[in-house]
Amino acid sequence: MATIWDRYYKGMKLEQIKVINPFANETYLNDGEDLSPGREKDIEELFDGHDTVSTERIKKRNQDLGQNYGSYAAFRAITHGLAEHDEKRGIIKANKRKNLQAVSISRLTDKTAILKAVEEFDKLGRDPFLSKYGYGHATDYYLFLNNKHYDSKAIVGVAYGYQHPEHGPLSYDDFSGGISTVVKKLEKLGFQVKKPKQGKSWEEDEVNLIVEDYFSMFRKELSDKAYNKTEYRNKLIGKLNFRTEGAIELKHQNISGVLTDIGLPFIDGYKPRSNYQQILKKSVENYLERNDDFLNILDIAVNKSPDKSITIEDNFNNILVKAPPLINEKNETSDKDKNFTPRKYNFSEREAKNKVLGKKGEEFALNWERTRLCNEGREDLSKQVEWVSQTQGDGAGYDIASFETNGNPRHIEVKTTNQGKNSRFLISRNEVLFANANIESFYIYRVFNFSKAPKMYILNGINSDQCRLSPTMFEVSFK
Repeated sequence: MATIWDRYYKGMKLEQIKVINPFANETYLNDGEDLSPGREKDIEELFDGHDTVSTERIKKRNQDLGQNYGSYAAFRAITHGLAEHDEKRGIIKANKRKNLQAVSISRLTDKTAILKAVEEFDKLGRDPFLSKYGYGHATDYYLFLNNKHYDSKAIVGVAYGYQHPEHGPLSYDDFSGGISTVVKKLEKLGFQVKKPKQGKSWEEDEVNLIVEDYFSMFRKELSDKAYNKTEYRNKLIGKLNFRTEGAIELKHQNISGVLTDIGLPFIDGYKPRSNYQQILKKSVENYLERNDDFLNILDIAVNKSPDKSITIEDNFNNILVKAPPLINEKNETSDKDKNFTPRKYNFSEREAKNKVLGKKGEEFALNWERTRLCNEGREDLSKQVEWVSQTQGDGAGYDIASFETNGNPRHIEVKTTNQGKNSRFLISRNEVLFANANIESFYIYRVFNFSKAPKMYILNGINSDQCRLSPTMFEVSFK
């Protein structure tokens, strides 16, 4: 059954609406605020303990009290979701999902109830707490308590249930959030509410905290230990002057950008983004100087070989994935604006020189390619696939000579890493020249996560739609 609000005013801004009250033949401005105690009392008296109210009772109450008290009470009950208007039967029916005696957060007066909600939040964790009560992440205001942040509207809604157990916690739709309601209520009860910083430069202590956080996750990833990025981010928000989740995500990507620029791998889930503060780069470098063991952990992880042989046939359909999308940064640093700093590390180069890793990766790709042709009904071509880098040596511009199902040639260059899908790799000048001369037949098979659970994506040629090719070295001659 649609309410008056659903039929006429849903989706409009409350503060901008002149509402037509169907019970009073009047038009007035709806303030869109929660019900005051006085208005609650008017609604309670209108229903007088009954589930329905007839139009006749509304008219009688108008006559008894004057000033259309009955009409206003009926209409506010409807617009606040406490009742539904059944025009056909000429009645207003109470919404049994809600208690008419407990609709406004003005009745939340117990500071202890807030503390109980906070205690439950801490016990369950942010996401389980919000999920239990049907709330989403706060975007504008957070309760700040004991150096932690809490989603303000959810805390208020749950606290209401602690103070009024006969009603239970308020749902997300039971009341409005914001500065005039939730913030005002929390501050009145003596709590501090903060709004996330937006567009302001990160301070040094914030930068150091998020760098420590990033490397804590990275260490676990390199050691094959499970961790939850969301949990890490949630713990950071309150400590970082209430930066938004998006700002924290971007800063993690900036840290990946710093690591890439100084020649180190990064957490695969945080794709590198440039345009970072120099204070961030300095913080990363300081961390590496203070924690020299990290590079040893990184070196072991990057150069690790698979513990056991990989059976292609059993995992064929799960190995191939889509290539990562190309990210075009709006303000990418130009060569003219590049910050020239010494590069202490070059793990991509070290990885490229790892002959054992490279050979095993090529063998993996070779077996996958032969299986592909067999699965496509070309077992005859599968037997002709050649591991060129082993039979003829390096320098051909590719590693494996294979075929399309129609017999046309397919030239495959294999690039292997123990890092993630989004990690960078090196390609030689000779390979680029061959690729440009054989656009239709040249493929890159990028094998990643090799030591853990090998996956692979395929690039057909080298073009600007798929990847960004950056020159890293030039040859000097005198002719």
